[in-house]
Amino acid sequence: MLSRPGVGPLVRDYRAGLGMPRRAKVTAILMIELFAGVSAFVRFDPGTMRYVILAVGAFGIAWILWRVPTQSRPELTRWPMASRWFERAAVAEAVTWVALLVAMSVKYLGSGNETGVRFMGLVHGMIALVYAAATLHAANVLRWRPTTTLLALLASAPPIATVWFEGRIARRGLLDAVAEGTAVRRATGGATPTLPGADRAAGPPGPSGRERVRKAEARGS
Repeated sequence: MLSRPGVGPLVRDYRAGLGMPRRAKVTAILMIELFAGVSAFVRFDPGTMRYVILAVGAFGIAWILWRVPTQSRPELTRWPMASRWFERAAVAEAVTWVALLVAMSVKYLGSGNETGVRFMGLVHGMIALVYAAATLHAANVLRWRPTTTLLALLASAPPIATVWFEGRIARRGLLDAVAEGTAVRRATGGATPTLPGADRAAGPPGPSGRERVRKAEARGS
């Protein structure tokens, strides 16, 4: 396992006491929430075993949150506030999506209780609106292309897709602060634009070095 490219570095860092990346912690919490909730409410009837599973899941989540260090992310220092709000909204949308899936499993596969679906449906709906607002704000501040904005909005439909999409655009640098002129260079395909009339405003080109030498020799003779 330590030699695997994806999992190996995470395990080595954890064993060395460096903790886990924030994205890995979010993914682990989502998986515990999903499997513990489905196992407790769908597989078992109300009783001791259900509470044992929920207690073990809660202990695992608490351990990850408070006992496992979070590795620092250098890119956050260059992220504007719009990027940070987008990241938080993406995580919250994914968490409430998983909670809604658990509630739906209870309704359709378990006891048939609809209370969880009604409550989590309302919560998830509000978080989805917050995610949409954070997406549009980030798209405006960070100068995203229309296709990127559309994909970010569509990522709220599948479960946990917002966390995946946020990680993807973060690796591409789309959550970094936009430097001056970046949006214009993106629009022109990477070329540095020239303002209309800039050549005329600059005036005719001056004489070259050889021409200046010839003029100076002619004046001296």
